[in-house]
Amino acid sequence: MQETTNTNTNIAQVQEGNISLTNLEIDILFACLNYDNIQSQLSDNYSNCDLKDAHKICGGKHQAAGVIGSLCKKGLIYDPMQEENKIIFMTEEGVRAIFANLPNKS
Repeated sequence: MQETTNTNTNIAQVQEGNISLTNLEIDILFACLNYDNIQSQLSDNYSNCDLKDAHKICGGKHQAAGVIGSLCKKGLIYDPMQEENKIIFMTEEGVRAIFANLPNKS
């Protein structure tokens, strides 16, 4: 029997709302950050991440589409396809989720 390994098996629990995030989801949310504190990010929510960045982070378009779809379904980002420049913007819940996971980001 062949054992398969999934690089996204490490799951971080977001304390607020008990949302599970994969490492790639954390990486995408982290790339969207523009501030180092939650208050500033919530007040402005400027994003440093677009779809091309997500493709690089995830290793391709198809994997990025899955990660982005999952984040949208969890309500942590707005659908970047609805944005003119395909920028990935976090929802308030997404901002709280990434700041809850910053200790997990090395």
